[in-house]
Amino acid sequence: AVANVFIVRDGELLTPPTSDGALEGIVRMTVLELAGSLGIPAREKTLGRFDFLAADEAFLTGSGAGIVPVTSLDQRRIGQGQPGPIYAKLRAAFLDAAPGMGVPAFD
Repeated sequence: AVANVFIVRDGELLTPPTSDGALEGIVRMTVLELAGSLGIPAREKTLGRFDFLAADEAFLTGSGAGIVPVTSLDQRRIGQGQPGPIYAKLRAAFLDAAPGMGVPAFD
C-alpha cells in the first residue's frame, strides 16, 4: 500500500486498523490527531466495499500527496460526488500544520 484510506459516515471518521494493512504513516496519524482536536469522532474499523459505497465522504492520505478526496468508486458516486465538509476541515487543518512538520534536511 502507498496510501491510507478514510471514510466519513454519519459524521464519524473511519479508517482501517494497521492490522488490516493500513500504513502507520505520519499523515494518517496527523489526520487522526487533527480530527480529535476538531471534535470529529474518529476510530479504526475494518472497512469493506459496501462501507465505501455507503460513505458520505472518502479520502486518501499519503506522504507524497497529503490528503486527496475520493469522489467515486467503480463509477458510483460517493456521497455528493465531491469533496465533503469534514474532508475540507481536515485538509485545511493539515495544511496549517504541515509547515511545522518534518525535520530539516540540512543543518
